[in-house]
Amino acid sequence: MNVTRRQAAQRTDSDTIDEAADGNPKPQDLTGTPASLRHFEDAMLDAGTRIRRLGFKGGCVLLLSVMLSFAFYWHLIRYALVTPHTEDVYFLRMETCPACYGNDFCYHFTNSEVTFTGAYQYPIAHQLNPSKHVFEGRQGRYKGAPVVIKSLATPEQLERVQRGLCKSTDLQESHRCNMRDALWKRLSLGEDTLTLYDVRGENDFFRCPSQRLLDAVKEAFRLRDPEKPKRLLRNEEMSLLFTALVNPEPLLLMTFTSEKGWPFPRYYGACGRFIVVEHRGRSATDYLTAPLSERLLLSMRILQLAIKLTASDTGFSLYLNDWDLANFAVYPDTRTVTLVDLSNVIVVDTLQLNSYVSRQHHTTNGSKAKVDEVCDHRLSDWNLLHACSMLRLSLLNDQIADSQQVGDYLNECASAQPKRSRFQLAKLIIDALDKPI
Repeated sequence: MNVTRRQAAQRTDSDTIDEAADGNPKPQDLTGTPASLRHFEDAMLDAGTRIRRLGFKGGCVLLLSVMLSFAFYWHLIRYALVTPHTEDVYFLRMETCPACYGNDFCYHFTNSEVTFTGAYQYPIAHQLNPSKHVFEGRQGRYKGAPVVIKSLATPEQLERVQRGLCKSTDLQESHRCNMRDALWKRLSLGEDTLTLYDVRGENDFFRCPSQRLLDAVKEAFRLRDPEKPKRLLRNEEMSLLFTALVNPEPLLLMTFTSEKGWPFPRYYGACGRFIVVEHRGRSATDYLTAPLSERLLLSMRILQLAIKLTASDTGFSLYLNDWDLANFAVYPDTRTVTLVDLSNVIVVDTLQLNSYVSRQHHTTNGSKAKVDEVCDHRLSDWNLLHACSMLRLSLLNDQIADSQQVGDYLNECASAQPKRSRFQLAKLIIDALDKPI
């Protein structure tokens, strides 16, 4: 007489116990089913029996629980791995405006015209690396063109700015002091609410205060939307002040544009606490091991950039306070050099200086020179001093030994007391580098 599978499984389990007791192996059961598979089948049979015992109402409750669990975990996985952060208004911090960089570019974000690429297109990558605030290597694509998305400040830096604002507006004792309230109170209620008093000395950009500079920044900020009134609205001035206090890079990119010939990336716009700028190629540090001919070309371009920043026909001289090769990018096709980190740029309004001020300033203390000295001169060799110092330790390190002429020029240019003008030395270095090797 045939036995059922369940009875066969129970009999086999009994045989296994007997076998362990007397040490004599028992013959395999008649079904030929492995023990692990039998246990699984038993578990499924038990589960089916229990579900049938639940009845109709219990089955509905169980089904509903399973569906809700599936929906919850699906949304969790979708948020962590699928949903683009550029569509998330909370990730972009749009709700913080006007304590933000602006909202002129939000349409492109929320319509997925700007996205992160690579690993950072997935939200979980940002959560695993929350301290990363400048997405220089995380290139999105704006209408097919590569771009760079930046947040410009860490949460700790934003917290310091907020504490400073609350303290300056006598709101530090209030537990409800936030950035927007402090910005509102910081601005006066006059016709021109944002004045030099509000931004003077807050960072390198306004280290040398100038009303003409502030007016130029306001006009550039207003022209982000040509249909705006001729003067900024209060919310717009609050965003401008927030940007000036946190990181003035967007203000500099809007005012000194690449379209006017400045060696900076193009500024596309801002949404909440993110900005989008043009991608200008690989980091200059990638060329440290490039062939000599390429390094000579890039060194010449960097010196030309230093002169361009210093002596422009706009009435403004720009001085970089952080000469690091990582702050430059190289466009692969043309080998054009661009300054891509502009958070430490000093702007001097040379037209506002009195006529008795000496025209040229010679930086005399090498790396220990006081950067504030550039504020009082129409022309300074600050950029050339630090450009020469940077090149002799990076791209032209081996040239000091291989080419006595270039090495002598570089050493003199980077010295604290050069015998010749650094502008003259820069021209000599450029001419030497421009010769075919």
